[in-house]
Amino acid sequence: MVAGSAGHGSRLAGMAFALGMNVGVAVILVHARRGARAGNAVYTLGTALSAAVGFALAPRVAVSGPELALLAAFGVLTIGLAMALYMAGARRIPAAEVGLISMLDVASGPGLVWLIFGEDPGLPTVAGGAVVVSALLWHLAPDVTRLLRPA
Repeated sequence: MVAGSAGHGSRLAGMAFALGMNVGVAVILVHARRGARAGNAVYTLGTALSAAVGFALAPRVAVSGPELALLAAFGVLTIGLAMALYMAGARRIPAAEVGLISMLDVASGPGLVWLIFGEDPGLPTVAGGAVVVSALLWHLAPDVTRLLRPA
């Protein structure tokens, strides 16, 4: 899904960080699936560390104090609450399903950008998204047909 941007001035370090983030999330999911309660704490610590590094490397603060407080509240409510619910669900369904379902976010992003802004995501991105969505539908098909079958 990133193949289309590989030759257009993108940096290898950025792609390496994206890969590292996904590996980190995978580790957290495996720990959550095994019943480890440290997953939320590890994710929270990682998020705080990312914010600290981001602020330290930023050339200047682009928002005012009240705007920063609003952004922090928005982050805690949307990302924090979403991750707490995500981790609670990860403990109840197989890790493969959690991974596939969470990839819908990545797969649907370019489609939404295309619909809303008219930006062409490129063939490699569409193909990668189609693979993710197809894998999820193939994996969930037996459960859906069982639910739709009359009792």
